[in-house]
Amino acid sequence: MNKKKIKQEAWQDGHYAIVTSELDLDDSEAIRLNHDFRKIEEIFKISKSELRTRPVHVSLESYIEVHFLTCFVALVLLRTLELKLNRAGLEGAGGPQVFQSFGLPDLFRKFTCSHVPENCYTFHFTGNNIKEIEQALELELGRKHRKRGEIRSVIADAD
Repeated sequence: MNKKKIKQEAWQDGHYAIVTSELDLDDSEAIRLNHDFRKIEEIFKISKSELRTRPVHVSLESYIEVHFLTCFVALVLLRTLELKLNRAGLEGAGGPQVFQSFGLPDLFRKFTCSHVPENCYTFHFTGNNIKEIEQALELELGRKHRKRGEIRSVIADAD
């Protein structure tokens, strides 16, 4: 271990550095660009993991394009939902709730329904946060049973 080198670099402890090849940028612009790059990287992470954008089951170019278009629309909807939930300022047990795009698709995958006789649907939800989501989106999602017309009405009334 080079103790002299460690001591020389100790002044950087607790700080981070941005390395760039763009020498004409001022500090604030370099920080802003780095922040933008982090956002882009997060979008790629979300699209690959949460939305599964890799077109593994399609091979025709037109199908690949449609697959990516669908995934892009899903990403836009996901980010819009994330913003709407976070702007609602919902309080959780430990303070304000923070919703992130990571986890939201899984949360909604757990919200399912089954058709039962007499034009009725039974809803199943195995995740947390349903009350917070209802409040933020101004929707009533917690009802266990609904008729098809009621479901259509909820969808039509959504923003």
